[in-house]
Amino acid sequence: MTAIFHQNMRTFGGGSAGRNAAFTAAFGAMAAGVGAGVVVAGFTEISNPNLTLRNRLLGFSAILGAGLTRIAVMQVGTSALGLTEYIGITWDPVQLAATHAGMVVYNNMTRTWTPYVSPAPPAGPAAPVLTIPGAPFQAVDSRGPAFIAGALAGGYGNVVVMFMHNMYNLGDRSTGFSGLQSCAENIRNALPGPYAAATIYIGGDYNVLPRDLRKRRGNMPLLTYRAQRVGDAIAGALVNTTAVNCYDYWLLSNPAPVPLANVRVFAQSRAAFASDHAAIRATI
Repeated sequence: MTAIFHQNMRTFGGGSAGRNAAFTAAFGAMAAGVGAGVVVAGFTEISNPNLTLRNRLLGFSAILGAGLTRIAVMQVGTSALGLTEYIGITWDPVQLAATHAGMVVYNNMTRTWTPYVSPAPPAGPAAPVLTIPGAPFQAVDSRGPAFIAGALAGGYGNVVVMFMHNMYNLGDRSTGFSGLQSCAENIRNALPGPYAAATIYIGGDYNVLPRDLRKRRGNMPLLTYRAQRVGDAIAGALVNTTAVNCYDYWLLSNPAPVPLANVRVFAQSRAAFASDHAAIRATI
């Protein structure tokens, strides 16, 4: 089994003993259900990139899968108040031969999503944090996705696994979500040639209800959503990942290999001192 995992961390910095304990308990409670085979895990809404935080994310990841030993932390946005947000991605280097990592930033002047691509960080939690260059016209109060790219074992070939925490109270939720096709296309174009047709998987807290993104142009992938449903895997209602909405789900560029039954919601992390969002997992 090969699986990918996402958890919104609700403004997590890694320094609170109470929150660390709550997340440790939550991940322990969901580990058996998540099952073996998690090859990439994304943690969104991270408030700092320090070494304590990175070691904490690696510790949580080890509960989900012993192979999740590599980490990349990427800056994904800065608010008008100067608050910076990050995404942490961990992966199994045996299963995913990662070559590149980075983030995508919205440019207010050109109204385009600009990818910043770096070599995948070297082993160890002290690997450099990937930060957004001081680009002109970078939109404040916006966030883009972070990603890891590599060759996935088991016949999957080249993949790009992206994670996103969309805007909510501030900024433009619609631009962030609708722009994911452009983000995926621009990442493919910025990566070396073998990634031109890479499979795209995107997990996140989108703060909008699920829908397909099906506007074709150029190398733009058609993105189809996957979210856990109650009862029947086709006709049932969506499972809420927050108290009242299904805001956490997967978008992917080749939907056929991932039936709805392969996507699950784990509510153990939606708990006091942990997150206000459930975790999601997709078996790909």
